[in-house]
Amino acid sequence: MPVDVTDKYIRIRIKDPSLFVDGSFRTITIDDQKGIKAIIGKLKSDPQGSTKTQAFLFNKDKWTVDEAKKWVEEHGKGADWIFGENTTIDEEGKIIKVQAIKKFYQFETKDFNDEERSFEAIASTEAVDREGDILRASGWKLKNFKKNPVILWSHSHVDLPIAKAENVRIEDNKLKFRPVFATAEMNPLAEQVYQLYKNKFLRAFSVRFDPIKWVDMPEEGNIKSKNFLKYRR
Repeated sequence: MPVDVTDKYIRIRIKDPSLFVDGSFRTITIDDQKGIKAIIGKLKSDPQGSTKTQAFLFNKDKWTVDEAKKWVEEHGKGADWIFGENTTIDEEGKIIKVQAIKKFYQFETKDFNDEERSFEAIASTEAVDREGDILRASGWKLKNFKKNPVILWSHSHVDLPIAKAENVRIEDNKLKFRPVFATAEMNPLAEQVYQLYKNKFLRAFSVRFDPIKWVDMPEEGNIKSKNFLKYRR
């Protein structure tokens, strides 16, 4: 990886600047305290796509060249994923949020209770998903979710909830719960969704989470996979 040293920074290049659209570059702050920044821009091959990382900048007062290289080797492969569509960056170039990610998991519905309008369900497993990612069950941080464990149809925050999640727990390396659906009087959509699950027209739940910690997995083809280790629901 090409390295340039200026008066203030150690710059490690990830992609050649000639690959990027002229005038699309901007510098963002990854970690102000540690002195890490990144130069991002739009690729000529995909000018309407998400931003890609061109180089990393490390504060010379806090990093040596070898330390900076090691950081890039450990974190650089996931940079395009971090700085792409999943990220919000403020006007000063600081990362203010890695947006929530959705994952879908199929399961076999069982133990239906029509009186309670509930059944046993699995929210996520440690199986490799369609995008090549893994969600480690031990990584779930559920404290805040359990304070208001509502289930939203298609994760819509503008519509009424269709159910609440009871008995949320980690079991057999899976995130399990028991959805209890609202009555038709409370929410007609809840009745429809419950019946669709009961009659096996619906066979999956999805989780939405904010990633906290992850590691890259070996790349297969052009797929960049993640092993998510910690995340909030």
